[in-house]
Amino acid sequence: MFRFSLEVTKNLIRSNCSQINCRHYAKNAFESLPEFKSAINLQNVYPKSSLDITKPAEVPKSEAQFTGYIPVEQLLINYARSGAPGGQHANKTNTKVTVSFKLVSAEWIPKSTREKLAVIHRNNITKEGYWIVRSEKTRTQKLNLADCLDKLRCYITEADKPLPKPSFETLEAKRLRLEKAAERRLREKRHRSMIKQMRSLDF
Repeated sequence: MFRFSLEVTKNLIRSNCSQINCRHYAKNAFESLPEFKSAINLQNVYPKSSLDITKPAEVPKSEAQFTGYIPVEQLLINYARSGAPGGQHANKTNTKVTVSFKLVSAEWIPKSTREKLAVIHRNNITKEGYWIVRSEKTRTQKLNLADCLDKLRCYITEADKPLPKPSFETLEAKRLRLEKAAERRLREKRHRSMIKQMRSLDF
């Protein structure tokens, strides 16, 4: 009985050793293989991002151009009932989002861009200087807030773009239009002058 158990133990040790060696060789073989990465991966799409949630996010800073970063802590966010139909859910929850901030003191937007925004969106700016953006596109607060931030980002990016340089054809058409307007104004002026002269004649 003792001899049988000893033989069984030896066989078990041999089989375990062979399995350990196989696992070791398999691990080395897998490690030596090249790692596959898709062209659409985190490093290519967002080269400066990281999956480490403990790492503090780096806030991009640029005084000459809008970086796309919107400081949420500097925004005034209000929630209210949505006006569109949505059943009892719309009557119970505040899904409509209103985002406002003072445009003049928003230092995260370049000064020249702020001046353009004040002209383009003057109807959405209050007397106190607060720019208001609303969204009730969905039935979720977070999605509506994301829609407001996306609207802000699109508006600021459009205003941040430099004005396109007019082409030669555009400048020439503008010059001809101004010349025709000047000729028409002078012709009407001479016509009015002749009418006044005819009225002043003594018959």
